[in-house]
Amino acid sequence: MHHVQRGVIASLASVTSRAVVPLRYRVNLPRGGAESSQRTRGLLFLSAGVSAALATRCNQMIISENGIGSINLPYVRSQLGAQATRSMHPNTIALMEVLVSRVIGSSFEILAPYRALTKAELLAKVPQEADVALTKTVSCDTGFAARVTNHSPCGRCTSCLLRRQSIYGAGRHRLDAGVEYRYPAAGSVAMSSMLWQVMRLRECLASGDPWQSLAEEFPEILFAEPHMTAREIVRLYQCYTDEWDQLVQAVSVGRAWSYEKGGV
Repeated sequence: MHHVQRGVIASLASVTSRAVVPLRYRVNLPRGGAESSQRTRGLLFLSAGVSAALATRCNQMIISENGIGSINLPYVRSQLGAQATRSMHPNTIALMEVLVSRVIGSSFEILAPYRALTKAELLAKVPQEADVALTKTVSCDTGFAARVTNHSPCGRCTSCLLRRQSIYGAGRHRLDAGVEYRYPAAGSVAMSSMLWQVMRLRECLASGDPWQSLAEEFPEILFAEPHMTAREIVRLYQCYTDEWDQLVQAVSVGRAWSYEKGGV
């Protein structure tokens, strides 16, 4: 993972006038710990960012997460609680702001300027000069699990699929052209789950009251409303569902998609 990260950092440094300084730290856990879900990683990452900001005497930090990733609605109805990470959720960020401000005794702000954008919309804003850095990135849940060099991404986990969905939705197909995935996306459990979520989102958005329908089908979405307007959230998921057509066509699951859209 360090090798991949160094490659991305070096590529970013070549296209930006700002200094790109990586943070590296180790976490040693005692044996026999009860926590195995890794859901506390979000707090660790936020804390590392806050520490870096305070060390450089900044009273704010910017998070570049997109809206789909931050709200992170469950793909299936059996996905409950911590089974869907909330590490970058608007409510988590707000709580972290309060915690840090109280600890340091002054105001601290965590900005999320891309919260109302999809990952594809955010990617579309990235200049083409950064394409080399983008092609070096890895989003796979198991890409580093084998602990060997040059281990290709699986291509069928939700992280791989969301990455590809954003690439095709942004019209940046060339970023995916040279990637050799270990498995095909079509027919995978993750793809089926994500398409089912898209189908449900489409039905909600096509109703007379999209926000009310979304809240009934995905109650978790209400936790984002204090930090985003209902109109912003509806627009976010409308764009997200529209973007899926490009990836579905690319991975040749047209028959499944026809069913999802109400066909045979």
